Amino acid sequence: MKRIILLTIWLVFLAWSIGFAQASFIDTVLFVRPSAVAAYASGDLVADSGDHCRYFSFLKVGSRAGSRGKILTVSIMADTSNGTTASFKVRFFTASDTTGLWAKFCADNAVFQSFFQTSAGQFIWLGDVSVTLSAYGTVGGGATCAEGTGTADLPYVLIDSNGTLYCAIIATGAYTPKLYGRIRVIVGVERDY
Repeated sequence: MKRIILLTIWLVFLAWSIGFAQASFIDTVLFVRPSAVAAYASGDLVADSGDHCRYFSFLKVGSRAGSRGKILTVSIMADTSNGTTASFKVRFFTASDTTGLWAKFCADNAVFQSFFQTSAGQFIWLGDVSVTLSAYGTVGGGATCAEGTGTADLPYVLIDSNGTLYCAIIATGAYTPKLYGRIRVIVGVERDY
């Protein structure tokens, strides 16, 4: 009887510890900019289309609705048309747009629409992480490679049924993009199982 009680206590402790366990995960999004080389101004959206663009999804940061975690790092890698530095804020959301307004009104190199984060049925704004890129080399076609990492301590609770985190990239300074430039966003999180 004593062994059964000890085994029960041990199983309860094990279940409790697994329920609160944390693990580190990295997720990434890669997209190609549209065929435009006009410089971004502060407040412009950096996206994958000149019209009807999409917000970016990170699927590995949660496993279900209610998944909890903390964004620790955000890195951006890009090929640019010159060696100047660029600065961005990566704006995170815990829910997707259910109204269709994002796809209808957003566009690469257009002013980011703040109503996407406030209206009922739309994104739920989690917070921003600042990232500044620095050039470090060149690749074929004369493009300059640039990368940067921002650190964060941004807790989240995901509400989508599939446990997805969403983001938009907003320029915070002048930046000249490369025609069809590639941009990779890498998010490092600590999350529950």
